[in-house]
Amino acid sequence: MGKFVMLSLALLILCGAFQIGGRGRQQALAAVTAEHGQQVAARSVESVKEGGISWMDIPGWAGTFFYVLGYVLLTMGKIKSDQKIYHWLNALGALGLIANALYLSDYPSFVVNFIWLVIALGAIVWLLVRRRRAVSKAR
Repeated sequence: MGKFVMLSLALLILCGAFQIGGRGRQQALAAVTAEHGQQVAARSVESVKEGGISWMDIPGWAGTFFYVLGYVLLTMGKIKSDQKIYHWLNALGALGLIANALYLSDYPSFVVNFIWLVIALGAIVWLLVRRRRAVSKAR
């Protein structure tokens, strides 16, 4: 399990390294300016000038890590989809990406991650209710 978690973390760090500065980020900023106006572009340009990464990128990358970690652990059979840990990883992932999407005014990403958060929290509540019913039947 440790190798896959480390590989996932290394991949996310590599993606973050590509985000820091460079032509690709500057070209993306030009596209954002053209499509979405000056407000989002001003925030993004500010983050490039400050060293390429904004402090609001941190929750976004953390959210991405939690999503990937949950999926990797599920795929490897280390956790199951009916365990709370899987849904907590999804909820944490959604929260991080919601914060990043709101900062960037990326409303489609906000909506899909908000829905994902509601599903994850609903699953956690459902698992708790199911456990309580099992305990009360056992008595």
